[in-house]
Amino acid sequence: MLRVAEEIVRCFDAAMTAAEVDRRERGYYVKWFRYYLDFCAKYRLPSEQDGSLGPFIEKLASENQSAAQRQQATQAVRLYLDMRQSQCRTADKAGSAAGQRPAAHGRGPETPAQQGAPAVRHFRLGRLRHAFAAAFAVLRTLS
Repeated sequence: MLRVAEEIVRCFDAAMTAAEVDRRERGYYVKWFRYYLDFCAKYRLPSEQDGSLGPFIEKLASENQSAAQRQQATQAVRLYLDMRQSQCRTADKAGSAAGQRPAAHGRGPETPAQQGAPAVRHFRLGRLRHAFAAAFAVLRTLS
């Protein structure tokens, strides 16, 4: 399994806290997030883009993962993608002079309910973005 930068793991943990992910599920979220990164590296897919999520979930289905596990993996990866998007926006605002640009994510308005998945708790996006921005600001001061 790929080694994930400690900063990314800390940010993902902060994202789970901000999204109010149940503490009992956090280990599973980290597992799916790491599996996703491994999958993207193995198949040379961009891990920062939403388009890689579909093939990842299809791979989980082909490996007989349950619908509940695939739903949990989807939620974990979307949380990661939102975290990365917020990181890029924060980096763009703080460091555009250094030539940093936010990544394109192509995120649509699709929700789990629109996909036919069971309704899940939706999070206030503004609150989540604020939490990500605060977490990255702290991390920048530490480095």
